[in-house]
Amino acid sequence: MTYTNIKSNFVKAELKKTKWGNREYVENLMKIEGLAQGKTYGMVTGYMLNGFPNKYPKQWEAIWLELNPKQYKKNLEYK
Repeated sequence: MTYTNIKSNFVKAELKKTKWGNREYVENLMKIEGLAQGKTYGMVTGYMLNGFPNKYPKQWEAIWLELNPKQYKKNLEYK
């Protein structure tokens, strides 16, 4: 996975302070970015939409509010 396409300042900051051995964390944050931008990952998308908010609640909120605040608020209303 390439780290040059990171869009949110939040993920960029997390990348700077995360050790290389924990790169899976940053890659998961990048997947959250993709979801916030409307990207789908096939059948796994549903699992991501359900799992990531529970595993990374603060990160999920920060990324969504930065990249797609309208959809984030709609999703909160839908629940």
